[in-house]
Amino acid sequence: MASTTAAQEAFLSVGALQAHQEQMYSHLAALTFCVYDIILSSGQEIECIWRSKLSSVKVLYFIIRYFIVVHLITLIVVTTLANLSAETCQRYWLWSLSTAAPITIVTLNAILLIRVSALYGHSKRVFVILLILALGGGVVSPISTHP
Repeated sequence: MASTTAAQEAFLSVGALQAHQEQMYSHLAALTFCVYDIILSSGQEIECIWRSKLSSVKVLYFIIRYFIVVHLITLIVVTTLANLSAETCQRYWLWSLSTAAPITIVTLNAILLIRVSALYGHSKRVFVILLILALGGGVVSPISTHP
């Protein structure tokens, strides 16, 4: 029998396996919900979105609607396959942190900005304030560096 490292033994502990299983259930539930929602609303989506002219809102809609499904599928595949190399896992997590998360956050912020701006009658003043707040959100760190 091959010897295992301390990290492997810690991962193989019952608590770590249970936490991993619960995390996978939540990812599968999120994916199931997204696909179910897409199936249920496909008729309305085709009628209202697909047949409309191309606009920035339409592009944002497609990014957030379908990118999250692709991201969840890749997340589930990467975290469930046991034979992936460490390099493949590192590449995925680097992509996830440097590309997937920012795309999702920026798209959701843009949709929120458009919706709230519409609530205020598309006021340019409100739009500029919201844009400054949205852009400033990436500057302020949620982790305090002060003791």
